[in-house]
Amino acid sequence: MSRRFDFRTLAVAGALAAVLAAPIAAADSISIGPEILAPTSTESLPLPVMRLAESLSIEPARRMVAAEEGARDQLEALREWNRSGKLPTRVAIHRQVASPLAPRILAADWSLRGSKAHDGGWLASSPRGALVWGAAIEVPEARALRVRLDEVRLPEGTRLWVYGTFDQAYYFDLSHRTSEGSVWSPMVLGDRIHLEVEVPDAYRGTAFSFDLGEVSEYLVAPAGALPSFGGAAAAPESGAENCLAFGSCFDAADYPGIEAARGYVVQQFFEDGGGGYICSGGLLNDFDPATQKPWMLTAAHCYDGLNIADVESSIDPWYRYVATGCPPTGSTLLQGPIGGDVVVVRPAPDPDVALVLMNSTGIPAGLVLGGWSTAHVGNNEVLHRISHPYACIPGLSCGAGDEIILPQMYSRHTTDTTPTYDCTAVGIGQAEFIYSTTTLGTTAGGSSGSPVARSDGTIVGQLLGKCQAGNTDDCAYSMFNMLDGRLEASYSFLAPYLNPSAGGPCVPSATVACLGSGGRFKVEGFAFDFQTPPNQYAMTIAQVNGGENLSDDSAVFWFFEADNWELLIKVIDACSPPFNAYWVYYAATTNVEFHVTVTDTLSGLSKTYDSVAGPPAPAVTDTNAFATCP
Repeated sequence: MSRRFDFRTLAVAGALAAVLAAPIAAADSISIGPEILAPTSTESLPLPVMRLAESLSIEPARRMVAAEEGARDQLEALREWNRSGKLPTRVAIHRQVASPLAPRILAADWSLRGSKAHDGGWLASSPRGALVWGAAIEVPEARALRVRLDEVRLPEGTRLWVYGTFDQAYYFDLSHRTSEGSVWSPMVLGDRIHLEVEVPDAYRGTAFSFDLGEVSEYLVAPAGALPSFGGAAAAPESGAENCLAFGSCFDAADYPGIEAARGYVVQQFFEDGGGGYICSGGLLNDFDPATQKPWMLTAAHCYDGLNIADVESSIDPWYRYVATGCPPTGSTLLQGPIGGDVVVVRPAPDPDVALVLMNSTGIPAGLVLGGWSTAHVGNNEVLHRISHPYACIPGLSCGAGDEIILPQMYSRHTTDTTPTYDCTAVGIGQAEFIYSTTTLGTTAGGSSGSPVARSDGTIVGQLLGKCQAGNTDDCAYSMFNMLDGRLEASYSFLAPYLNPSAGGPCVPSATVACLGSGGRFKVEGFAFDFQTPPNQYAMTIAQVNGGENLSDDSAVFWFFEADNWELLIKVIDACSPPFNAYWVYYAATTNVEFHVTVTDTLSGLSKTYDSVAGPPAPAVTDTNAFATCP
C-alpha cells in the first residue's frame, strides 16, 4: 500500500474578548491564549488609486481567448492533477499574453501634463506629481485573475494597484519577488484586471520599465464572486451526498471557540511555475509581548515540490472569508497584503508542518492571533475545524467545473488512539499525528493545513489528510480517519519563532549533547582546573566506541584531555504515572569544579548542577528535573 498526500484520500496499507493573550500555566505543556490584532499604522500606506483606465474609459490593451479555446492542454493538465489527488490543489493556470505589454518610460516623459496613449496603455501625470502608467487585460470566462511583472526596473518607492470589474483596488509593492525577480499582483475577481503603476515625484526624471506578459487565470470561482448561494443546504443531513457544513450555521453553542477560529483561519492562494494553488492555514500568537507578528500555521505538503521563493512572493491571503446568513445568501472577506516568509517546512514523517510570517503592512485589524497548546491530545477528545474546501455548494447539483472555493466550513472530530485505519506503516504515526473520526461536516481539497482546535479554540495541530483503504466518499465517516500534525510534535521546530526565549531546538556540536526524544534536552557545561587563577574549559563530548554515539539518552564528557573521561550524564523519560517527569542522572570521576546545564528546548526551562573543587563529585539522581511531559 502507498501513502498519498491527498486531502480526499491518504491511501493506507465563551466570548473571545474575555480571553487574554497570556501564557496558560501548565506543568506539562506550553500554551498561550489568543490575541486580537490591533490596527496597523496607516502612515506608510499609499494614497488612493487613480483608476486611470476607468476614468479615461480605456478599452483593454489585450483581449485573450477563453482558456477552453486557447489553453485546453493546460486545462486538462490541471483537471488531471486534481483528479489524481496530487497536492496542493491547483486552481489556476498561467497563460502568456499574446504580444506582451512592455512599457518603457523615459526621462523626457516626466514633462507630460494630462495623459496620452503609451506602449499599449495610458500614461498620465497625477495631481500629486507622480507619473502613472495603466492598462487592462481581459480574459473571457476567467473567474479571477492575477498578473506578473517581469524584467522589473522600477524604483523601490513605486506604488502598484490592481482592480477588477466590480471590486476594490488592491495595493502592492516591489518588496516580494519571485526566484527570478518577478512580481505577482494580488487577485481580483472577474474576467478583467486593471494594473496601475505609479512612480512618485521623488523619482522625477528617472526612466523605468517592466514587461507584462503572463496572467494567472483562476478557473474556479471564489464564493465571494457569486451573488447568492440560493438553495444551499444550511447543514448536512446524515448520509448526505455532500456533507460540507457552512460555518455560518454554527455558533458558540456548537463550538465555544468558533469566534476565535473565524478570526484566525486563513484562505491562502499562491503561485508557482505550474500554476496557482490553494490551502488553508491559521494565524498563531507568539510570546513576544512587544510585537504582533502574523505567523500562519499550515501544512508542509501545501508547498511540496514548489519553489519556496515563488510561494513567498505570491501568497495572497483572504481573512474572515465567511458566508453570510444561514442558509447563506452570499459571502464577505478581507483580502490581506500579499507576500510572506516561509520559515519552517517539515514534511511527513515529521508532523507535516509549515510556518509562514505573513505580510503585516496593511493587514486588516480585528483578526485573531490564535491561541495554541502543546498539551497532549489524548483519546476520545472532541476537536473542531474551520477550513476552506474546494468543492461544490452543499445542497446544489454538482457537475464537472461546478466546484468553487468555499468560505469557512465547519467540521467536528473525535480523537481515536485505536483507529480503524492506521497509517503508521507508511510513517504517519501517532507520536507525530492526531488520528480522529469525523462526526459532522467534512473537508476537501483546499482544506489542507487548516488548524484543528479544542472546544475553546486552542489550536493543537494542522490538517494532513485522511487515512483510508482506497478512495472513499468524504461523507462515509466510518471509512476513514482524519490525520492532523500534532503541534506538540512540531513545537521544537516552531519554538525559535513562537517562543524565542526558549532558545529553539538543540543543535549538537563537540560541546553540546542533544539527549532524549528528538534531541530535546540540551546538555553543556564547563570545568576549572587547579591553576591559580583557574583556567576554564568547555566540557567536550568523548568519542566513545570510535566516535559512535552509543545512546540517544546518554553522553560522556571529558574536561581537559580527550582520553580522560570525566562525566557520564543521561536524561530519562519517566513521563508515565506516577512520576510524570524527565529525570537527570549523572556521575563524575573527578574532584575539580564543574557546572553542567540541562535545558528543555521545548519549554525553555533549564537546570544547572554545580560541583565544587576538592571533594569527589557526588552522583546526582534528580527525579523531578523537568515536569514538562510529554
